[in-house]
Amino acid sequence: MEQLIQAYVVTFYTDKSQSRMLRFFVAAPSPIIACTRKEALTQVYLRAVSEYHRMQSAKLAALRHGESFLFEDELAAAASERKRAKAAALAHSKEHGC
Repeated sequence: MEQLIQAYVVTFYTDKSQSRMLRFFVAAPSPIIACTRKEALTQVYLRAVSEYHRMQSAKLAALRHGESFLFEDELAAAASERKRAKAAALAHSKEHGC
């Protein structure tokens, strides 16, 4: 059985003259209705990852400015929250099968 898959072509030019380019084919989002709990847990995980990366950036900026090792406690808390959110999403996926 053939299945039609919508896709988008994304083109990136590697130079200003636009003579060299990279093309990527990106599939459209699946029309399948997702589990709302999985969606919520995924959003929590994405926010936790974002916060962790924000804290890493702040730490690197502080180091570049000679401010020693600032943000260690905040970074550890963000890493812990990221791990907790990931574990919750994986546990739900395993239990619910979604």
